[in-house]
Parts: sequence; structure tokens; C-alpha cells
Amino acid sequence: MTQVTTRQVEDEWVAKAKAKAAERGVSMNTVLVEALRTGLGVNGT
Repeated sequence: MTQVTTRQVEDEWVAKAKAKAAERGVSMNTVLVEALRTGLGVNGT
């Protein structure tokens, strides 16, 4: 797997990702990877 750094992310998006992660008891990374997978239309791992 590759590690990626993303710049210029809106503060509101980060706050929303943190809130979703806390709500689900998972890491923010998990929430963001799932969002990318869904947004890109990629299924599986």
C-alpha cells in the first residue's frame, strides 16, 4: 500500500471525518479510505 499526503483539505471536511470516526469507533484514516473507495467507485480492498 502507498501512503499519500493530501493538502488544502477544508477544515469542515476534517471535522466531519473526525466526528464520523469517533461515532463509529474507528480511525479517521479508515473513514477517509472508505470515502475515497466510494467516491472512486472501487469495490473490495
